[in-house]
Amino acid sequence: MNETTSREGAMTRTDTTERMPRELAHRTSDGLEVWLLWTKADGRLFVLVHDGRLGASFELEVDASSALDAFEHPYAYAAFRGVEYTVPRRRDQTVVTAS
Repeated sequence: MNETTSREGAMTRTDTTERMPRELAHRTSDGLEVWLLWTKADGRLFVLVHDGRLGASFELEVDASSALDAFEHPYAYAAFRGVEYTVPRRRDQTVVTAS
């Protein structure tokens, strides 16, 4: 038996690697990391954003025609699509409200 064959019902190593996202692009700046990822098995293309300073993250599924633009401007795409993401509040953070 090799990597691409398996017994009935068992996932092969090739199946597993085809389902794992492949990094097409990555950038980082001041604790913010952005990835453009693709999965071979289903052709899914998405942008993953993680703000290490705030502990916030979100994911956007994109089509090929807008993938690089979404990678460069993920917050604009998230706002346009109504993607919500949470930012945990620190205990020492003061909340100021406008009157």
